Amino acid sequence: MVPEIEPHELGSRLQNQDQNLILIDVREPEEYDLVAISPSTLIPLMEIPARLEEFRTLSQDGKNELVIYCHHGQRSAMATDFLMAQAIPNVKNLRGGIDAYAKKVDPSLPLY
Repeated sequence: MVPEIEPHELGSRLQNQDQNLILIDVREPEEYDLVAISPSTLIPLMEIPARLEEFRTLSQDGKNELVIYCHHGQRSAMATDFLMAQAIPNVKNLRGGIDAYAKKVDPSLPLY
């Protein structure tokens, strides 16, 4: 089972400027250009295996929590599962993706 974070919890932590929270968007650049949760870093799903060291650096041995998101949560769940299998600590999937986040937390974000 992939660990998840609820949209409202993410929103609260972003509002409180949690310095140990790092958002990774695994959608494609065209999707990221439409809408993104700020601040986040775009690392498309297919690039993750080649960028594992970047995830290790971002994680800082589990000091930081990496929250992975996509449109509805399926791609990010796969990415979270993969990263956990590669021993990247403290990784969570955003339940429902940016779609749920926009609907439940930040309605100013456009839906697509």
